[in-house]
Parts: sequence; C-alpha cells; structure tokens
Amino acid sequence: MKSMRVAVGIILLFCAASVQVQTMAADQKGAAVEKAVKAKVNQVYSTLDSLKAEAYIKLWSRDKIMGELGAKGLENNLDTLLKNQTDINASIKSRKSKVLGIEIHNPNPEIAFAFSEAAVRIEFKNGNIRSLNAAFITVWAKESGEWKLVHIARAVEAKQ
Repeated sequence: MKSMRVAVGIILLFCAASVQVQTMAADQKGAAVEKAVKAKVNQVYSTLDSLKAEAYIKLWSRDKIMGELGAKGLENNLDTLLKNQTDINASIKSRKSKVLGIEIHNPNPEIAFAFSEAAVRIEFKNGNIRSLNAAFITVWAKESGEWKLVHIARAVEAKQ
C-alpha cells in the first residue's frame, strides 16, 4: 500500500511538472506575441509620422483585410487606403506621435488585438499646428509567419 502511495505521488509530481512546463511555454509565447505586436503598433505610428503612405499600406494584410474605420466609414480597398493617406499627407509638413500606451490581447496564436493611445502633433504646410489625442484599435493576423494589419479603427480628439 505504501509503494502505491509513493507511485501515485510520483505520477502526480510528474503531471504537475509537465503542466507547469506547458504553462511556462504558453506564457513565453504570449510574451513573444505581445512584443511582436507592440512593435507593429509602434510601426503604424512611425509610418504615419513618416508621411510615406506606401510604408503604411505595406503593414496591411493582402488576404485577410477587414479595413480601416474612420470618419468616412469603413474602407477595405488598399488602393483607396493609399490614396486617402496620400491625400491626408499632402497638406502636412510634419507629424509626431508620442505613444502613451499599448495593450495587447492575444486570444489565439494567429490573431491579436491592440489598443493604443498617442498624443499627436501635426504641423500643416500652411503653418497651422494641431495637437490631437488619438486612440487606435488594431487587429493583427499572422500571415506567412508575419503579423499583418487586418483592421484599424481610429478615434481622434483635438486637444483644447
């Protein structure tokens, strides 16, 4: 009977160690996803700041695109997104975003949601300067091993 208890104890110990290793591996994968997606969110802000619409469009998925939700509604055509961003950039001299926070939610290994906030300063070619608070919700999907943007919703508020 004593040897049975020892055997059961060893089996339980083995199972607990296995579960702990699996949990640690999942935590490490989650941390890697969070780091990769945060870098992509920062890349969204930096490409917008660069005023290079093509760089922004390269972040988007070609196959899984849901689109960009803005003041004019949902747009999911990459050519139209490129034209819209080019038109916006045409009147801007410089743009600088200061990312205030990014929160990542990763429900499975192939998709991640990011919620981000930034303070944005835009200097227009006519000399006007505008300061904005921006909040983005982005959805990212794994495509050929790389995180690609599939949806973005922007909310922008002018600072008083």
